[in-house]
Amino acid sequence: MKRENVNIRKALPTDIIEIMYLMRKSTEAMRKQGIYEWSAAFPDQARIEKEIEAEVLYVAEYNHMCVAAITFGDNFIPSYKEAELEGKEGDSLIITRLVVYPTWQSKGLGSMMINFAEEHASQHNFKTVILDVWKNNTNIGKFIEKMGYANKGDIFYPVQKIPFSCFEKNVN
Repeated sequence: MKRENVNIRKALPTDIIEIMYLMRKSTEAMRKQGIYEWSAAFPDQARIEKEIEAEVLYVAEYNHMCVAAITFGDNFIPSYKEAELEGKEGDSLIITRLVVYPTWQSKGLGSMMINFAEEHASQHNFKTVILDVWKNNTNIGKFIEKMGYANKGDIFYPVQKIPFSCFEKNVN
């Protein structure tokens, strides 16, 4: 795969089936690795439709196939107050989901999608980029740190028993 052959763009309503397939296959692959961050109910189609409508969901296409997706915006969630973040509500871009089709992982797509979000953040004058990772997903945690993000502590979601590590990177 050559990066110049990958097109990142805002998701469209016509992408929903491919995005849902991407999410389902990724969830299945995570579960085989003992990673229970997502369930069959999350993320659901209604959430994906809302994200497309709000223009916060982006897809990476390769040969007209959706091979990755990322959702980001400025929705600062209450749980982030538990972490020692530099960025505050309104000046931080929040990556809420990153997914790469299992057979496309380890080919640079995750980095490409995060770089895309960072460029967007910088162009829109956000100070930092924030994301969280299920604490037991240690490979992703290491990947995020290699991307230059600092671990700012654990946060908790009401429906999850295991905490999430919250990461942040200055972009401006």
